Amino acid sequence: MDCKTWPRALFDHLPLYRQSAIYAREGVALSRSTLTDGVGDAAGLLRPLVAAIRRHVLAGPKLHADDTPVPVLAPGQGQTKTGRLWTYVRDDRPAGDVTPPVVWFAYSPNRRCETWSERVE
Repeated sequence: MDCKTWPRALFDHLPLYRQSAIYAREGVALSRSTLTDGVGDAAGLLRPLVAAIRRHVLAGPKLHADDTPVPVLAPGQGQTKTGRLWTYVRDDRPAGDVTPPVVWFAYSPNRRCETWSERVE
């Protein structure tokens, strides 16, 4: 696996099963599960950065938040369910602050207040 696997999946919308087939044509045996493990490991390395961004956003004097409904696969149900991608923004520039704006994203399976309050506390 190389450093291009994750960007190809996220930015170029090239699924891991297709990347596995491309590697196979080039004579490299990388299964989709191996690629998935690598992407998961890379995501794990970003957890401290995500936590730092979250702390910084929540430490501001104001919090702007919005959610967007996203379809989520519901295996065995034959349809998708609706999850929520929450956007939290810290932007104090209108108040004269020079701190750069920061955005933190979080997923929740629903729109319940308990989920939101658990996330920001």
